[in-house]
Amino acid sequence: MMRIILLGLLFIGCSVAISKGIAVLIPTTVFFTMAHAINITGSESVVDFMMAANIAISVVLSAILVRLLIKKS
Repeated sequence: MMRIILLGLLFIGCSVAISKGIAVLIPTTVFFTMAHAINITGSESVVDFMMAANIAISVVLSAILVRLLIKKS
């Protein structure tokens, strides 16, 4: 049970850390270009899209990281 709790906390920590890293590394122009390619317009809509994309990318990368950590241990 403790292992599941620790893995959950690790996953949350990884998600937060990766989302912060994505926000720093990927320029906002990339997200603006993606939003306009999908026909998302309006200033608030684009910001919401940027946040959703950032969260989705960080969750996927965190899941991969936790899965790799489980395989190695």
